[in-house]
Amino acid sequence: MSPASGARVAVTGSNGRLGRHITRQLKAAGYDVIGLDQSPGTNDEHFIQGSILDADCLAAAFTGADAVVHTAALLSRGNPQANIFEVNTSGTWMVFNAATRAGARRVVSFSSECAVGQCFQRVVRPPRYLPIDEDHPLEPQDAYSLSKQLGEAIAAGFRRAGGPSVVILRPTWVMFPITAADLEARCALGHGDMWCYVAPTDVAAATVAAVTLDTDFDTFFLGAPNTLCDEPTLERLHARWGYVPELRRPDLYADDPTAGLYDSSKAREKLGFAPSRDWRALLART
Repeated sequence: MSPASGARVAVTGSNGRLGRHITRQLKAAGYDVIGLDQSPGTNDEHFIQGSILDADCLAAAFTGADAVVHTAALLSRGNPQANIFEVNTSGTWMVFNAATRAGARRVVSFSSECAVGQCFQRVVRPPRYLPIDEDHPLEPQDAYSLSKQLGEAIAAGFRRAGGPSVVILRPTWVMFPITAADLEARCALGHGDMWCYVAPTDVAAATVAAVTLDTDFDTFFLGAPNTLCDEPTLERLHARWGYVPELRRPDLYADDPTAGLYDSSKAREKLGFAPSRDWRALLART
């Protein structure tokens, strides 16, 4: 069962760049939002400063919450692999445990397209097919991607044991305003996700829809329809891998040669996901 519009929603990572977008849109939709973050926030009853590894902080933040949106995580860059794995995996278990104990009816938990295993590869492994949908096997290799795969398994375990209903969101790279030079540097990394992206406002809108979605457990990719590159996607993939994996929707790349690797059609159908921002609009004015 999902909570009704206007219910209380706790947001972990509420002061993060994505968390702020989500909190803003939840409030605009009429929800009573309680934020939890390690960094300082507003000094009122609607914010608790603390860690997702602190059971007391989680209990305080989730008291009376009908739903929990879990965004807090250590990112892949600038953090030791062991820390990423420990915080993200243990933290997700702590969040689901606290949400279950608090009686929350829904947890919207943030995973990532990295759970599939196309990011940060040590050994290059092309996807089994394109576009990648929610049924594609998860084959991660690094600590961050593994932590996201295990986070999804943790969510499923708690649901099997009678915990809250769950919506897993797998956004591609969330593109905040960025300079052209910084974007060029990112594109030079040549990740297996091949420059896929999504705007934070679009992720936040999908999150609001996920809070009340009529489902027991579901998973969604969230990505813009195109990539960050004007070069045709299949040409770049062939240059990278020497071949193109099985195309299950060849029309997608025929209609838009720069279409991305991840299929967000399920999110469009069930969450009303409608990407509204092209990457060019997210370039910072300098």
